[in-house]
Amino acid sequence: MAVSAPARDDDPFALSDAGAGRYVAHVERRLCTGRPESYFMFGGSGLALAARAVERRTGGPLRWLTLQFIAPTLIGARLELTVERLTGGRVAQLSLNGAVGDEITLRGLAATGSRSSGAPDLMAARMPDVPPPDDCPIIRAHNAIEQDVHQLLELRLVRGRFGIFSKAPRSADSRVLVWMRPTYGDVDASALALMADFVGSTMSNAVGLRGGAGSLDNTIRVIGLPTTPWVLCDIAIPAIADGIGHGRVDLFAEDGALLALASQTFIARLHPAQALGSQ
Repeated sequence: MAVSAPARDDDPFALSDAGAGRYVAHVERRLCTGRPESYFMFGGSGLALAARAVERRTGGPLRWLTLQFIAPTLIGARLELTVERLTGGRVAQLSLNGAVGDEITLRGLAATGSRSSGAPDLMAARMPDVPPPDDCPIIRAHNAIEQDVHQLLELRLVRGRFGIFSKAPRSADSRVLVWMRPTYGDVDASALALMADFVGSTMSNAVGLRGGAGSLDNTIRVIGLPTTPWVLCDIAIPAIADGIGHGRVDLFAEDGALLALASQTFIARLHPAQALGSQ
């Protein structure tokens, strides 16, 4: 698998090299979520920046990344990502800290690279049978998507409720299927990481009430990158207990190839105007 493409001028996940395994990102509005008066960095944006940083550190493709969200990273912040290489060789293991000033906001672990072992390739996962993106309705998660992280992706709904205000029928198996494609460039590891963090957007599908999530962590395991722009995200929330939810996402290319596996634990939150109905 090739390393993600070099950053473009309009790349939302561009990093400045500060030397000694340190990289700097400026948290723009398009990386954020929340209310306009209190924007903070979307968890998927943090995961995407971390993916870019570990690939830059080793020059190898991302294979695995897990990120813990310790404190909010506010709009306008200067986020410094420090990546330490723990092991060398063809497959590198790394640790990562993200800080704003003296405050640690992110911690992570990752692996990059590849190794030929003689084992045959295996692709046992099967993409669900779904209509193509052009046959699916566009999702506008809210009325001001141009103001936050939603501007980075075009979303098309296959089935289920996606977004806090969705009134689409709930899926019987708790899964929400959504086509996604970046609006700013090709699909790389950072784009997959961004897509992997929308588990909370399916809360209303899981519980039948308007709700969202606050990410505690996110883990992504990258298998390959697509040659076409659309990615099918198969999202499910198997369980919520004591206010803590657990979700997963399988990401597929248009040709059915499995691109990545992701999972997430989050704080489940209900919107004050909860009622949506059960169907």
